Amino acid sequence: MTDMVDRPHRTSDAGERRRRAVAEALREDVTLRAAAAGGRGLDPDLIQASRDLVLDLVADPREVGSATRRLRSVASRAAHMDIPLHYLVEAATGTARTLWRALGEGEERPPDLAKDGDTVLTAVEVAVRNLWLAYADADREMAASQAEARRAFLDELLVSPPMDRLDALRRRRRAERHGLTADETYRLTLISAGPGRPESEVDSITEAMRRGLGTPRPGRRLTFALPEIVEWRGRAVVLEQANVNGDSRVRTAFTQAGGGSGRRSWVAIAGPEVGHVDLLAASMERLRDAMRTAERVGRTGWIPNADDLDLETLLSLDEGLRNRAVLAELGPILGDARMGSALLETLGVYFAVGHNAREAARRLHLAPRTVAYRLQRVEDLLGHPLDSGATLRLSVALFAYQLERETPGVPVA
Repeated sequence: MTDMVDRPHRTSDAGERRRRAVAEALREDVTLRAAAAGGRGLDPDLIQASRDLVLDLVADPREVGSATRRLRSVASRAAHMDIPLHYLVEAATGTARTLWRALGEGEERPPDLAKDGDTVLTAVEVAVRNLWLAYADADREMAASQAEARRAFLDELLVSPPMDRLDALRRRRRAERHGLTADETYRLTLISAGPGRPESEVDSITEAMRRGLGTPRPGRRLTFALPEIVEWRGRAVVLEQANVNGDSRVRTAFTQAGGGSGRRSWVAIAGPEVGHVDLLAASMERLRDAMRTAERVGRTGWIPNADDLDLETLLSLDEGLRNRAVLAELGPILGDARMGSALLETLGVYFAVGHNAREAARRLHLAPRTVAYRLQRVEDLLGHPLDSGATLRLSVALFAYQLERETPGVPVA
């Protein structure tokens, strides 16, 4: 009776010993180790470690926690060495296949061969899952590290041009490491949520633009995926590879991002095409000057060229001088408390329609004689006729006055 009770236990012990013996034999198998390299240029020790850890999982399933930790450590090292995951997976599954065959060899098969098979299948399942998880973790870690390095490099490109020839060569090498061809043609677009807007609004712009532009892809001669959209110094910046379609893609994304959402303070300014990464800093400086003007005067929406704001920028350089010039040209009209505003409006429309009083009256919904009276009143206040020289100066003064009214601060009075 005792012998019958002990027999299953002795059989189980024999199976366990056999599994261990097979695992140890395979671990020391010279042909198995010789095949461990798995591929040209790979680290054979890491491939062999993947095999050995599968054997450990079979030889002593109770140590699964320790074995999987070591397996993930090995896989992480392999991932950081750019060893493709499938080499480690092939090493693990190949070892499992060899082990499976070895367990079934011999004239006498142990009664718990099914258990042996389950152990092998479980071991390879655990191994492959942990290899995959380790590679996924490493990919996320390296992606974050690469993104940070790329962001730092972009910041350097946007802040200042190279200081000298050696600095230019260093930047070229760094550009190539990050997948940017140095002498490719690029374009920057600077986007603002408006003056004084919270950081969350800038994040909203960045995410909305990213969705609108879709998944970036490497372009011709580039391994760096463009367009790149980043938050930069309180605004959003788009770096793209210039193409025959001009700025239409970014413009469409900007329109979609802000359309119908009540974000009427958003403004985007497209920079010119530049033929080298070293020219991006000058382009960004130009865009920042234009954006400061746009924010100051309340311009919103899409501005296709920074040059469109040159006059506003010029008139914003010295606000005190601008104020004095406006008063010098328009002071008598502004001093008419009863009709000053109406006279300025009429004068602006009159200039806009090419000095056509009848068309000005139509646009203002006034009788032609009312417009004629107002223009005469302007001449009386100024003390001179509205000839070509006077209208030129008055046009500039009116533009400066409107700019002053749109600019936050104390308006001209």
